Amino acid sequence: MIHRFRRTSYSIALTAAAVAAPIAAPPLTAQSPAVGVTLIDDVTVIDGTGRSPLESRSVLVVDGRIAEIAAAGTIELPDGATHLNGRGRWLTPGLIDTHAHLSLGPVEIGAQDGLPTMNMPADPDVPLRTLRTLLAHGVTSARDPGGEPTQLVALREAVSTGVLIGPRLKVAGLVIDRSRV
Repeated sequence: MIHRFRRTSYSIALTAAAVAAPIAAPPLTAQSPAVGVTLIDDVTVIDGTGRSPLESRSVLVVDGRIAEIAAAGTIELPDGATHLNGRGRWLTPGLIDTHAHLSLGPVEIGAQDGLPTMNMPADPDVPLRTLRTLLAHGVTSARDPGGEPTQLVALREAVSTGVLIGPRLKVAGLVIDRSRV
């Protein structure tokens, strides 16, 4: 797919986040879904409201959702729950990437007929790497603004049913582009 730009300058907005020292947890796979009960103890919580960080907190996660936040050591570890030591770590709300081309390969910038072009070929190896990379950087929801519809819908369904681990996905389908007249 080739996109032509009428202007020689354009910007690409990237949403990225670097969360310092993420909490060590077992790698996510389809065989170990992120459901059940987890207690993260003695972690600093950033709640996303603009308030100061909440230090030394315990966070109880039930079926993938935060059920309780309290002072460290005050939540009893339920039987069978996973316990994570969050000392020196930070817990933040999930991030949203609103422009993630999940199925397209590396961008190639070039020129054709004196106009700049951008080529992003579909690459079957890219989606799995992209899903893992997004999660590793704290992205829990992503929107794909354009790519191969059959592959994107299958990817979205695989994530939503737990076959693949990745952020929640919204997909748009083919990129709409007009050719030079």
